[in-house]
Amino acid sequence: MSYRDVCSCFDQSRPHPRARVGFHTERQDTSAPGRQHLLGLIDEAAADGREEFRSLTELSPEERRQIITLPPSIARLTAVKHLIPS
Repeated sequence: MSYRDVCSCFDQSRPHPRARVGFHTERQDTSAPGRQHLLGLIDEAAADGREEFRSLTELSPEERRQIITLPPSIARLTAVKHLIPS
């Protein structure tokens, strides 16, 4: 794991005091392979109606680094009850 694989921009693991939330300022490259792979995973999950979505386990570290924002199509996952980030 490289230092680039660790992001603490939204680290709220400590209850008090809560860390200040930071957001990435980079623009999302919508043609990036990682973004395209994520779109495919969302399509699969929406089509089969799964209740658990583990997107990051399906993406390589390089692909994960290419995801800055979630695509609007994430809203199609209406059956998902558990969004597992890793």
